[in-house]
Amino acid sequence: MDEITVNPPPVSFTSPLPVQPLAYASPAGFNTPQKWHALGVFNPILAACCHILTLGFFTLFHFQLMHDQLPKNRPDDPSSGRAIGFMFIPFYNLYWMFFSQLRLLKRIDEQRRLAGLPNRSLRGLCIAMLVMLCIPYINFISFFIVHPVYICLLQTSVNELSGT
Repeated sequence: MDEITVNPPPVSFTSPLPVQPLAYASPAGFNTPQKWHALGVFNPILAACCHILTLGFFTLFHFQLMHDQLPKNRPDDPSSGRAIGFMFIPFYNLYWMFFSQLRLLKRIDEQRRLAGLPNRSLRGLCIAMLVMLCIPYINFISFFIVHPVYICLLQTSVNELSGT
């Protein structure tokens, strides 16, 4: 029997979908000025009162849900489900509360820069508040005094951004 040699057609490894490289987007990279967030306005004093009345659960959900209302500029920007879910993993939540809060501040400051508003320097207060929450007995001072002040300042920052 004669051997028949068949050459297969060349295989193309191109994706049918457009592939975009994973990279960090900079606020200067946006070309068209438009509203990039879906943040709403909320009363800062009411947010602080709800924080105390619900023993912090309101704060956990209210601010972590903002992650989905902001554009995802980096590949490791958390979604709100991830931001809330990782808070319930023992010991990992000690790292995660720092990461998610500081990333939220960074994302809000980026949106403020895009809107032409000045940055709020809440990073130092946030770190101090989170460290105080990890220290026994000092965490009561943080929870009832420092945390409500931080909540009011952060919510005011978000309200200024939503008003533009």
